[in-house]
This record gives sequence, C-alpha cells and structure tokens, in this order.
Amino acid sequence: MYHIEYQVKDSSDTVKISTTRPETMFADKVAFVNPKDARHTNLIGKTIINPANGAEMTVMADKYVSIEKGTGVMKCTPAHDFNDYELGIKHNLEFISIMNEDGTLNELAGDLAGVDRLEARKLLVKRFEEAGILEKEEHVGLVHISDRSGTPVEPMLSLQ
Repeated sequence: MYHIEYQVKDSSDTVKISTTRPETMFADKVAFVNPKDARHTNLIGKTIINPANGAEMTVMADKYVSIEKGTGVMKCTPAHDFNDYELGIKHNLEFISIMNEDGTLNELAGDLAGVDRLEARKLLVKRFEEAGILEKEEHVGLVHISDRSGTPVEPMLSLQ
C-alpha cells in the first residue's frame, strides 16, 4: 500500500491518499471521502493536485468510502478498478484508460508512455519517494490471478 501526499489547491494543506496501483493515477480526476468522516469533510468540493501529472482533482462525498480503511480519502480510477467503476457510473464520471492492451501505459502517462505498468509503478514510487511525498505500508489484499497465464489480473475497460 502506498500513501501519497496530494496538495490542496490554493492552500498549504495536504492530504494523503492510499493506493496499491500508483501507475493508474494518470487516469484520476476525482477523489472521494465519506460524508460522515469528520477528518475530511472540509475537503468536499475542494480541488487537490494529482502528484503524478499535476492534474486538478475534485473531492466528492460518497458513503462507500471506508472511514477505517487506508487514509479515509480514496482516489477514483473508474477505468481501472472494479469498485471505482461502480462509483464512476453512480457519479457520472469520465472513464479514462491509461493502459494499452499490452500492459504498457498510453500517451496520457507523459514520459512514462510505452512503459510496462509494473515498471511504471516502480518509477512513480521512486519519484514520490524522492519528492518526500510517499509512505509505504505492507498490505495483504486480494489479487485476482489469471488461470491461463498465472499473472495478476488488473482491471481495464474493454468490450469483453
């Protein structure tokens, strides 16, 4: 689990957001907080800056976000996560794919375009570490494995 610090626009405040797939950050346009989480209700409606690409992200409220899990703030990547997909439909979000069919990042990933997703993850983590905006935490989670290839199944939009 990676805890990454995002800057709140027009403020000296920051907020940490957790992810297991930092390479998908290039597709993020919004973050969510639970409207009952007193730690973060002040963020609802504000804008945060995505440290992967400098894009502005709106902070929205949804009760789906766990108050106990992670930092309580959730980045939303509808095209690359099953749960985020459902939030994308519910909130009519843009579905942005940053992955090519061969597992490399596309042109939306800037200088990481064409880089394999796992290598891009390592490179982004290194950048965030060097910038002093990253904390790592050991995390045991459910990883879906392909029966045919034995490799992790990482969600992305397709017609299948």
